[in-house]
Amino acid sequence: MPSRLAASASGRTRPPGEDGGGGGPGVAGDGGVTSIELAILFPAVLLVILAMFQISLYWHTANAAGVAAEQGVDAGQVNGGDTDAAESAALFILDSSTSLQNRSAVATITGNLITVTVTADAPRIVGIGTWRVRSVSEGRLEEFVPADQR
Repeated sequence: MPSRLAASASGRTRPPGEDGGGGGPGVAGDGGVTSIELAILFPAVLLVILAMFQISLYWHTANAAGVAAEQGVDAGQVNGGDTDAAESAALFILDSSTSLQNRSAVATITGNLITVTVTADAPRIVGIGTWRVRSVSEGRLEEFVPADQR
């Protein structure tokens, strides 16, 4: 009659149910631990991934606002300063990026300087906070200098 004891790799015999896996009835095991680990780890990993996307969208918005402010200054510097041309050039750049919200461009002339201020909101993935971007660019107005004074 065969023995009810199972042989282990080391040659030692153990009664059934003592295989270290917690497989028998009445034997405490680690069943469900993986589910608990996954339930805790998954939201944290998902939050990190979404945060990376949110930072990328914020960075894109900041770059678009910077380019729009610079283009606004370039357009406003000519012909003695034109704030309407500066604002429309900046808004043209902002409008080309359809994901930006609450976009605005304001151009002001002080003395011989033109300043363009651009603001926009980055799209939100994580519903926390307002992702507002502000970029300011300024430059000297174009001046006519006669040839003999150059």
